[in-house]
Amino acid sequence: MKRKVIALLLVTVMLVCCIAVLAACNNKGEVQKTEIVYLGDSIAEGILGASPLGLRHEYAYANVIGRRNDYEYYNHSVSGHLTKDLRAILENTDIDYDKARGLLLHVSEADVIHISILGNDLLQNLSMNDVVLEAAQGKYDIINGIAAVASDNIAVIVERLKALNPDALVIFQNVYNPLSENSTLVDEPTRATLASKYNVYPEDLRELGSGILDRLNGVLDDYLEAHPGAFVIADARSEFDRIFEEDYERGKALIYPDYIHPSNEGHAVLADLTQGILEERGLADAGKALSEYKAMRKNVLAKYFDGIVTDAAAVNAAIDAAADCKTVTEVFFDATRGLTPDYSDIDSAYADRDAGYVSEERDFGIWWETSTLWDMDFSVGSGDFIASMVRELIVQERSGVTLRPDGTMEVRLTINGSAVNGVLNYFLGSMESFDFNMDSFIKSYVEPIMPGFDTDDILGSLQRAKDSLGVSFVSDGDTDAFVEELAALLFSGEIPTELNIPEGFGIVIESSYTLKEVVYPDGTKYTGVYLTPSDPDTQSYLVFSLYEEDGAQWLNAMVDFIKLDLVLYER
Repeated sequence: MKRKVIALLLVTVMLVCCIAVLAACNNKGEVQKTEIVYLGDSIAEGILGASPLGLRHEYAYANVIGRRNDYEYYNHSVSGHLTKDLRAILENTDIDYDKARGLLLHVSEADVIHISILGNDLLQNLSMNDVVLEAAQGKYDIINGIAAVASDNIAVIVERLKALNPDALVIFQNVYNPLSENSTLVDEPTRATLASKYNVYPEDLRELGSGILDRLNGVLDDYLEAHPGAFVIADARSEFDRIFEEDYERGKALIYPDYIHPSNEGHAVLADLTQGILEERGLADAGKALSEYKAMRKNVLAKYFDGIVTDAAAVNAAIDAAADCKTVTEVFFDATRGLTPDYSDIDSAYADRDAGYVSEERDFGIWWETSTLWDMDFSVGSGDFIASMVRELIVQERSGVTLRPDGTMEVRLTINGSAVNGVLNYFLGSMESFDFNMDSFIKSYVEPIMPGFDTDDILGSLQRAKDSLGVSFVSDGDTDAFVEELAALLFSGEIPTELNIPEGFGIVIESSYTLKEVVYPDGTKYTGVYLTPSDPDTQSYLVFSLYEEDGAQWLNAMVDFIKLDLVLYER
């Protein structure tokens, strides 16, 4: 049990750090481009779904749509968000909370606002098992209650969007049916009950899901019926259903291994769906988009599947011959489905345009007094016991962010080895009954995020993370030896009373960055620090705001899905 919890903690830290380095910068060109803003949940965010994670800019539908149409595009979606969370963001009129990220600014400027929401209203309110069991009986009390709450939130969301930007085309992407016979959204006890009591078997799950989604997606249908023209629906549900009916195996390939999020191919199908809407509305040039999409997919084949796709020339020829984006998608994924790309050297940087850097090296340390994580208060004397333990774990003088004049930056978190054992013992002692399926977690998330991950070759897997994402473990001693020892404990043994953590052990993220001034309509200015440029028409997943306050220089970054508000001061 203890080794599973430690494994979860280590993998979770790795995932958070990997997510933090996903980025892209934004520099507006002289020609005004169509601007599209994405709001919503993890499906729109593209963090879970893109595989490997370092190729999110090649696969996530927000990036695919933005790049092939040469748009300016900004993704302000947040993993885990429900309709109530999106509503809260849009009702917040204080731009200072958002600083250089510019969510409200981008919404107010956008030509198109694309939203994926609703799914978590179902998944995070109650287990799918309860909803499915009701549906098997022809009852929908739970989902109807969820839909009623979501309906109220959608009404306010649309109202706020229209107030912020009355001229933008608003597109709501509805929820596709993720259920199939192997879906882990329905657990084994529920499957047994469905079969024994209601004669419902795994092959019937999609049909049950259809009835549930009638109610959930009906929130959008009902609003549009009452308010014609308020928005357009990108009917992801119908498109996924069509593919499932035409080719069931391809349909299952549209879903990520966690049986919730869209896979790379699912993202491409969603991108093609929205592409059709944009072209119909005169907001996209079909010929140019098709030409660019062909180039994008052939580039991925050349850079990441060289020698892996056996007849690349034939695949390229088929892509060249494709008459539309949907055909390009089918050709590309027919050729690459089930293959592991070589992503050991991801070149995510395009040529920087007017990139700005600091003039001299600047070092920033964590300011605990105003930083928060999951609403924990880290200030001295706060009385928050868990927060105080977290503070003890971090070596303040060796943790922080460094910006360099050559355009590189380092984010580092150094662990206080002497404090680790007491903290771990506290948590593990209080979680003895906690049961976590590590194998399932690795299969559903770790392996798709980092294909080729091997529990028998932790060092090799970590080297892959360093090569592709710039994430690594460091210490003053023999880091590899300690990591190998720790890996053995995680997956094949019990935790000792003491972990011999080497001095200076921690996690480092190496990245490039650019600086950009963000100006709000009222004249408020912030300097944004954008990590790892991958497309000059967008911005990073993680944006630091650099500003002066009370005569001191500060950095601030927010990561919404873990409710992190990190404040750093210049040392």
